[in-house]
Amino acid sequence: MSETTLLRRILEANKSFLAGAGRPLDASVEPFVVVACVDARLTGLLEPAMGLPRNRAVIVRTAGNRVSRANPDVLRSIAVGFFVKGAREVFVVGHTDCAMARFSAAQAAESFRKAGVARAAFGDEDLRTWFGAFVSVEANVRESVDALRRSGLVPAGGKVHGLVIDTDGGALQVIVDGDAEPAPAPAPESEAARAPVEAAAPKPPPVPPVPPPAKQAPAAARPMSYVDAVRQLREVIDKARRDKDLRQAVSALADAVRRERDPAHVFAALEQLERKCAALYPELVPAVETLRGSVRSRKEGIDFIDLMKRVVG
Repeated sequence: MSETTLLRRILEANKSFLAGAGRPLDASVEPFVVVACVDARLTGLLEPAMGLPRNRAVIVRTAGNRVSRANPDVLRSIAVGFFVKGAREVFVVGHTDCAMARFSAAQAAESFRKAGVARAAFGDEDLRTWFGAFVSVEANVRESVDALRRSGLVPAGGKVHGLVIDTDGGALQVIVDGDAEPAPAPAPESEAARAPVEAAAPKPPPVPPVPPPAKQAPAAARPMSYVDAVRQLREVIDKARRDKDLRQAVSALADAVRRERDPAHVFAALEQLERKCAALYPELVPAVETLRGSVRSRKEGIDFIDLMKRVVG
């Protein structure tokens, strides 16, 4: 590639920074977006380590630098970078020793209870899900890049990169090279969709269709036994391992099973796999719910972590 890309220029700026001769990129570069964590150690480190020029880098900071549909404010800020500020590239920047990768639901619960905050303030979600915890810094960067690429917000020709910055010295590591892995082109709009909203004539409400006869619920929606849930989970994991788009989620689950003893942490990784697989393997959803219910009620004598070790192999 003859042209020096923005990613290469940032990596060169990082080399200069590490050598003690840091300098910002030329202010003539096109605007771009950086999604980084709220960790205070990045304050005063991120900008010089990446050579971020003034008035060109739109910096979005969120806990765990996580991009997902569950975090619409981050997507909205990125969209502002694209369509208001004129950005063409996004850098999702994770960092070493991220608290969201070693998040403990028990510690968080103890902390907010001591502060007089009720559990109900966080809704009914699992606390790891609510806080956006994850198993691996690198896997989280990949998943956030993938979520942004799939969001439909990336303009034609736009690029999404994934990096990890070392909080000790500021060294950058490339996790996803957006120059080599371009984002998919957005779906073309119809002529009606391109028309200004103000010009759209009001349409009469559609006539509601006659509801079809009630159908028998699919097998995946029926109650499932514990044994069937384990079998379904094993089958889906075996299939997902052969799918390059799902392999990373399976690896993250296997890492969590090897490292963790708290079932809640393993379920957080399992839920990530569930979200990625749900469209292809809907039978995974009731299987995970059955396992979760069995662990909560402690009906089964078998240890959940030992079971998962056998399932993921």
